[in-house]
Amino acid sequence: MFGSSGGWRQYTAGEIAAALIDVSAVALKMAREGFAIQKISVTQGGCAPEIQLFNNDACQQLLRTGVASLGWADSDGLHRNGFFYQHGCRFVWSER
Repeated sequence: MFGSSGGWRQYTAGEIAAALIDVSAVALKMAREGFAIQKISVTQGGCAPEIQLFNNDACQQLLRTGVASLGWADSDGLHRNGFFYQHGCRFVWSER
């Protein structure tokens, strides 16, 4: 269900419920693996659900092993975000 493109359309209640259940399962799995979840965003339009994390040792380990990357969060180059994609979701945290 996540990541499919093809334009805007109205989703059924069942599709929305299924997407939320899928994201909930991913969030629980990641929490069990030591990630601290701050916020979950699910939007339509073919974008991957985004799960915002608190920066912790688990995030830093992903950077060290090359699973996650760093990107600039703003145009002035002062704030960086760590991010990676897994289980059909985009995970992101602030490196401030």
